[in-house]
Amino acid sequence: MTLAELAWMPGAQAVAVAVVGFLLANRIVMWAKLGLRNSDIDPAVRDGLSVLLRPLLYGVVATAALERLGVQTEGLLTLVAGASLAVGLGLREVLNALVAGAILLTTRPFAVGDLVVVSNQEGRVLSFGLIETVIERLDGTVVTLRNDLVLAMPVQNHERRPNRRIDIDASVGWGTHLPAACAEALRRISALDHAHKEPAPRVDIEALPNTGPVLRVRVWVDAKGAQEARAAIAAELAAAIATVGGPRPTT
Repeated sequence: MTLAELAWMPGAQAVAVAVVGFLLANRIVMWAKLGLRNSDIDPAVRDGLSVLLRPLLYGVVATAALERLGVQTEGLLTLVAGASLAVGLGLREVLNALVAGAILLTTRPFAVGDLVVVSNQEGRVLSFGLIETVIERLDGTVVTLRNDLVLAMPVQNHERRPNRRIDIDASVGWGTHLPAACAEALRRISALDHAHKEPAPRVDIEALPNTGPVLRVRVWVDAKGAQEARAAIAAELAAAIATVGGPRPTT
């Protein structure tokens, strides 16, 4: 048997298609990774595309090789689809997480390092991919969440915008001189480095319940470092109320 006759054998053709196809698929994946690495696409999106591309190309190559052997790929694909459905029903939660991950990678409600509240968990995003999102809570605990749980509830991103307003309420006694308390709190808080000059801080009488007036402080600060700013503002507000004096509410 000559080499030409051997080359026309279905088995040899299938092997050739498989070898060349897999080599070409690996090369395409490598080119895609290099291209994505040099682009402005977010790292999480790049990783997701790379993960999806390889099995997709391998599936195309395997189908082409089987066709060279005379296998009816339509029936095979139907069998694979049926098996995939059975597996999918068993892995429904994983598939839901994959779909949710694709949506998150597309809509980008947060980025790595953002301070967020997801599924009632507040912390900084350490990483997120196609299946799960990992955040570090403010107490240092690391929480791993499936992406379908992340997508099921509203996502609060405290650092999506560069600025953030902090509101703090404080109750004072009826004997407190309210204009003096507001003026002293405003003076102290406006002097903080955290407080933005524009919009300027405000201190208002927010409510008048039976227990005593409620002062509300509104201050715009940088989103990065808002936790430290809140602590500093609360301390100055307490100091202002203590300076002005007046009986404190008892209930």
